[in-house]
Amino acid sequence: MVVSHLIQSLPDATIQSSAQARDTCGDNVKSDVVVVGAGLGGAAAAAVLSRAGCDVVVVDRHATYPADFRAEQLVGSQTDALRRLGLLDGIVGQTTPMPSATAACYGKVIDSTYSLHYGLRYEDMVNTTRSLAGGARFVTGRVAQVVAGSETQKVFLADGTLIEARLVVLATGPNCGDLFPSLGIERTMLSEHHSLTLGFDVQTASRRILVYYGERAGDRMDYLTVFPIGDTMRANLFCYVDPGDPWARSFKLNPKQALLDVMPSLERTIGPFEVVGKVQVRPNSIQRAENVRQQAGVVLIGDAFQSSCPAVGTGIGRILADVEALSRLVPSWLATPGMGADKVERFYTDPAKCQFDVQALRDTHYRRALCTQTSWRWKAYRTQHYYRRRTLGIISRAIRRDMPLLNGAMVGSQHNQKTRKGRLFNSLARSWGAAKRALMAALALLTFG
Repeated sequence: MVVSHLIQSLPDATIQSSAQARDTCGDNVKSDVVVVGAGLGGAAAAAVLSRAGCDVVVVDRHATYPADFRAEQLVGSQTDALRRLGLLDGIVGQTTPMPSATAACYGKVIDSTYSLHYGLRYEDMVNTTRSLAGGARFVTGRVAQVVAGSETQKVFLADGTLIEARLVVLATGPNCGDLFPSLGIERTMLSEHHSLTLGFDVQTASRRILVYYGERAGDRMDYLTVFPIGDTMRANLFCYVDPGDPWARSFKLNPKQALLDVMPSLERTIGPFEVVGKVQVRPNSIQRAENVRQQAGVVLIGDAFQSSCPAVGTGIGRILADVEALSRLVPSWLATPGMGADKVERFYTDPAKCQFDVQALRDTHYRRALCTQTSWRWKAYRTQHYYRRRTLGIISRAIRRDMPLLNGAMVGSQHNQKTRKGRLFNSLARSWGAAKRALMAALALLTFG
């Protein structure tokens, strides 16, 4: 059976190279690496490995990735990782970044963070990343079985096509359980119905990015983030509510009122607003794959290995950490014979990857406890955390407001350094700035240390 249904939106050169690589002796395709699943992780892995000179085939059910409610922002360490991988400029394109985000609670501003925020639909991120993997060959189809070995891996598609490669990268997210039994891999449920994410569009006069935290632990709200995607203001609400909870059902019927029920002071920060369009709902469970290190020839990346809670914001970071680990390891693997479990284990013990996985899981359980526990101890901790962070924000804003003026005054007083008054003013200005910076650093240490 001939390999067909190649992604039509890819450049012609990619389609031609796929045809040239087809084994002329039969209906098989051969490559160095087969990536199963072309979401963000699979597409990024294909782009990076193909640029490194690897012969990569990507298999996905969808020729063009469909609309999918997942991550909708790129910020901070995520953009840093994409820049290191050489993918950031291609993904964000002409998207105009927002330079800062404001955090608030109880109707009052807590603090602001200053880093570039990009608002993008997840399907746009994925399809753009796919286009950056021009050296890879894309095949549309469903993988029915993976047969792994210490030398060659065989990937059988549902239409009978066979793809042979030295390495298989499973990037299918948590929905690849049907491939696990033949590989001896098991999936462990760590926290079922761990969290719930709701996405919707809002009409508001404000165009700034807002992160608004839940006001009461009993409501089980983590935070609401409002941000622009093009001309649309988009909102994501992260909470720890079961999908069948009465509040979750009421949100679909009257989202604005349900939101104000749990965040009554929200309009004091965001101003008048309306929820428009359909509310999207995504339940999140935390799972992890077991017995992966002993399996030769196959690595699992992203949610295929360990799923993430979207509220923590580590999902994309973990995916990119896995891709970076692959970029460091796979070229050397392919340069030597075999693809045994010893090579695969090096991926799962990669220090940067391990650190991301462990920290993400720790933060996942911590944030849920922070937002749901109602004991006096957690209440005291939340109150202390709020006032420390708010104080830190006040100091930070004061520094940003005053330091340019003080610096300008110091520059202006340099011509008068020889006078006693000039030297005194210069000394006071420097002391004021140093004291505020020291206090901010001390509060940061107390808050986050």
